[in-house]
Amino acid sequence: MNRRMGCVAAGLLAVVALPTHAVGAKGAGGPLVDGHWAGTMAVGATIDFSQGGTGLIAVGSGNGTFNLALAGGTGSGDYVLGATSDATLEGDASTGDVQAVGAISGTLEGTSTGPILQPAQGQFDITGSVTVSGYTAPIEESLSFGPEDLTSSVLVITSSSCTLASGTWAQEFKDAAQAAGVSVSRFQGSWSASYTGADTGATDEALADLDARGEKIISGWLADGTFDADALAQVLVDAEHYAVSGPRNDACSSVRRGDWASPLAGTVQRLLGALANSTSTTAEDLRAGVSAGLRTGVLPSIDDPIEGQLQGKAQSLLDAAIASGSTTDIQLIAISADSLGWSDISDAAATALAGL
Repeated sequence: MNRRMGCVAAGLLAVVALPTHAVGAKGAGGPLVDGHWAGTMAVGATIDFSQGGTGLIAVGSGNGTFNLALAGGTGSGDYVLGATSDATLEGDASTGDVQAVGAISGTLEGTSTGPILQPAQGQFDITGSVTVSGYTAPIEESLSFGPEDLTSSVLVITSSSCTLASGTWAQEFKDAAQAAGVSVSRFQGSWSASYTGADTGATDEALADLDARGEKIISGWLADGTFDADALAQVLVDAEHYAVSGPRNDACSSVRRGDWASPLAGTVQRLLGALANSTSTTAEDLRAGVSAGLRTGVLPSIDDPIEGQLQGKAQSLLDAAIASGSTTDIQLIAISADSLGWSDISDAAATALAGL
């Protein structure tokens, strides 16, 4: 019994303790300007710890906030990440379902090109039950973690301007988990932040609203496959209006007034990863996602593998659409392909339409 419980606990902790070690990583954006930045971050993963005839699947997600002060390119600040995880055990003589709810908090260090999340403490409440050979044992306990139990992660900057920045984080965890022989079927981590001035200030309410609405859409998709394309389109319109009419501050010089990075870039990047790797994705979902990627600057992506993953998804959707004779789906896929210059898919779609 203890061994089975240990397996479940290991699966839970691997998902909820997502921060992992990576020092010096940099994205295409940055460096961030000196001053104060306030932001949000989110992460989600599905991890398969199954071995032999026993299946153990853990699904976790987290949302948090951070404050970062930069002076002379050196960072300081703090963050908190709330996280939940559910692990399901299925075997010949064993079943179980265990939930974990808690939070990780710590400090922000590093530089303007790679701020580092340095966790200081974590606390999680574990509840559920495990049944082995007909015997059921409840699980209810609290677990605490210190800095020696948690490792660091970098905020990788993929897009930045004088007022806004966004990117990915905790991506190294996926590689580490897979190197350990664990299957990671879904993993996304993103963040976005707004510049609040040379003096500490509150996050701009308009940006906070955009972030919250964007995260609600991606959370709905990750939770049950429901993708509200109309709501996403409206959020993107509002973000673009903010780019045109939003307030400027002392981080922006007269030369850089036109610079702008969408605060939704991180959220859209995470959404595209989910669309590319989900069996629930439709041709209409793909078209809406590609449009969002183009409007936020996430697409085209030269160094990031996300475009290649989307292209693979487009090809599989096209094959299915041709097999079923769906003219609408073929046309939607053709639009996505034309938008990103996927000539092979575009030509195949045109040929298929001509033959219907």
